[in-house]
This record gives sequence, C-alpha cells and structure tokens, in this order.
Amino acid sequence: MRLRNKILSVLLVLILTVLTYAAIATANFDSTGNIEKNKMKTIEVSGTGTVSIAPDEAIVVIGVQTRSADALVTQKDNAAKTEKVVNALIAANIAKDNIETSSYTMYPVRDEKGENITGYVVSNELKVTIKDINRTGDVIDRAVEAGANEVNSIRFTISDESQQKVREQALNNAVKAARLDADRLASELGVTITGPIQVSTSGGTITTPISFDIKSATTPILPGSVTVSAFVSVTYEFE
Repeated sequence: MRLRNKILSVLLVLILTVLTYAAIATANFDSTGNIEKNKMKTIEVSGTGTVSIAPDEAIVVIGVQTRSADALVTQKDNAAKTEKVVNALIAANIAKDNIETSSYTMYPVRDEKGENITGYVVSNELKVTIKDINRTGDVIDRAVEAGANEVNSIRFTISDESQQKVREQALNNAVKAARLDADRLASELGVTITGPIQVSTSGGTITTPISFDIKSATTPILPGSVTVSAFVSVTYEFE
C-alpha cells in the first residue's frame, strides 16, 4: 500500500512539472517558437536606389539571311556570307570572343497554297559585343558592307565590373532611402530607432534606353544612359 502511495506521489509530481513547463511555453512562445510575450517593437520599411551612368558596351545582333530553291545551296551561300561578315568584324578590331552565334535557322518556303516547297531560307544571327560604343555605327556599317542584311537589335549596357560598382552605389542609396523613411515614421510616432535587426535585398533592374537610325551611310547611334536600380527591405527596432 505504501509503495503504491509513493508511486502515485511521484506521478503527481511529474504531471505537475510537465503542466508547469507547458504553461510557460504557451505563455512565452507562439507556434513558430518566437517569443510572444516580449515581442520586439519594430518598423519595417523598404527603399529603392538608382544610379544613372553612361554605357560602356554595345551588344548588336547582326544577321545574314539567304534564300534559294536548293537547301544545300542556300546553306553554303549563307555560310560563305557569314564568314565574310565575321572577317570584317575581326578586321574592325572586334575580338573573336566577342562574336558568337545567337541563332541559326533553316526552313522551307511554300507556295501560296502551302502544298509545294519553292525554296529554302537560312538565317544566321551573330551577337557582337562592342567595347568602344563610339564605334558602334561604324561596326554595323562594315558588317552590312560585308554581307549582313539584318540588324535585329542594339542594346547598350555596362560591363560586369562597372555593373558591380554601380550596383553597390544603388544599394547604398536604397539603404539610405529606407533609413530616411524609418526616421520619419519614428519621429511621427515619438519613438527612437535603435538599429536594424533584419535586412534583405531583392531583384534589381538595368534600364537601357536607346535610339538609333540605320538609314544613313554612317549609322548614327545615340546610346543615352544606363540606369541601375536596387531594392532593399529593412526591419528596424525602436524603443
């Protein structure tokens, strides 16, 4: 009998201990394990920073399109003309590493009824990176003179090195903008910012507006400016 009473007493103590810890856990923590009772007082803000600079690279997509009744003849003709264009680009001091095929297609051409094949078209597009943007128009002209008959796109951008430096500046501007908003909110609320407790950044954009005209003998290119944007989200603690 005494043994039974001792066992019941021990069980009762264990049950009370478990219930006590459960009560403490329920009072102080939410479902994610975060402290509930003494939550930190925070302000969440976001900021955008932008920097505009002149581009230092131009990326041009130049194409050679050929057509004839015979598929093999069309292909060989295209290959010969594309080789001339590549040689002309190299002669214009464009490094081989900055010339690459971006697209190659070959397809049949049919008659109006779509029943019979009347010929074949081969298109070879080259992506050319021009390090000296002031020579963009001249490079295009030389490619066209060598046999290129398509200029599909011109995009002005900045090199990887420049992009990294400018992005750092944009991030700094974004953080300053976020802090400015936080200080304004704190001032209105009559509280004091003690410091950031969480910072995150997402995305980022590079805007490259351009204007070009390929009607004249020497192609004029107006690159405009490149705008790099960065976005941050900051959580500040206040008291």
